Amino acid sequence: MMDINILISRLLFQNSRVVIPDFGVLETTMQEAFHHPVSNEFFPKFKKISFTKNYQAEDKMLAKALQGNDAEQQIKIFVDKLKDELNQQKKYTMPHLGVFSLHSSGAIVFEQETDFNYEKTYFGLESFKMEPIKKVDAKPIIKAAPEPEERKSRAWLWIAILSVASLLVVGVFKFMKQNKSGIEREVNPVINRNNTGNKQIDTVKQILSAKMTDTATAEIEKVSPAETIAAKDSLKRNTEAEHKKEVSTMQEKEEGQDYQIKKKYYVIAGCFKSSKKAADFLKEIQQSGYPNASIEGKTRGGLIRVCYAGFAKSYQAKKFIKQAEQKKLKGLWIQKIVH
Repeated sequence: MMDINILISRLLFQNSRVVIPDFGVLETTMQEAFHHPVSNEFFPKFKKISFTKNYQAEDKMLAKALQGNDAEQQIKIFVDKLKDELNQQKKYTMPHLGVFSLHSSGAIVFEQETDFNYEKTYFGLESFKMEPIKKVDAKPIIKAAPEPEERKSRAWLWIAILSVASLLVVGVFKFMKQNKSGIEREVNPVINRNNTGNKQIDTVKQILSAKMTDTATAEIEKVSPAETIAAKDSLKRNTEAEHKKEVSTMQEKEEGQDYQIKKKYYVIAGCFKSSKKAADFLKEIQQSGYPNASIEGKTRGGLIRVCYAGFAKSYQAKKFIKQAEQKKLKGLWIQKIVH
């Protein structure tokens, strides 16, 4: 059975007037955004809700929204409970809407809850306070000149750094020169054809794997064809094995990345300054058929986000909103949140 409190709250998003039979009328008027000059508080555009006690007012909107044969009976039970609680406890709280209280004179007073904005464009946006920026006279910072001893220590430091750098450059140059001579020594036996058998095959493998110049390739062709073919086949098998190993490693990395994909597109139901109100609203959403609803961090303004669901792709979130609109859920939007 649908909670009539939540149903009335949803109807006020789409309508400016909702009648509670045998009780009264809730009406909305648009309040433009404004800034309070004394408290420095900014208020967004919102719907101001007022209540008028009227036992004779009639409207079938609430009964049609319930969509049941016993809709009028449900409304009657709800109104009786509301009146009993007003008579006994002198007040009745309607979630996200406001508080009805019974005055000593017998009048029913309604106080709207300002933390919940019923204007669809600014849904969930609350007022915020920002203190004026104070002008501060910046004084120039005068840096004292370094003492003579400090200058000497800095000079020695630079001399030491330059000395180490020069030593590193010389070491790298010698290392490169030694490697170059080593490569020449490995290539020369093939060019001179002084070695035979397995030594020639190993040299051919080294030259093929290193992709030498055209001159070296021409010298390789002077080696016996059987030896060259054997070396090429061996190198091909090693290359294919290394390629398969690299492909397997890349696939494992990609699978690990796919496994770590997280939801980042969330369908926002509302934002709240109060953690209690956010938790209450989350509970109501979950009870109304969305068990995957959750709270996902805060906005830059410090508002707590309440979400219907989260998705890995944006089109999935858009599809969810279309389905929600068919269920008469309005005012939802998509927020990209990366944890």
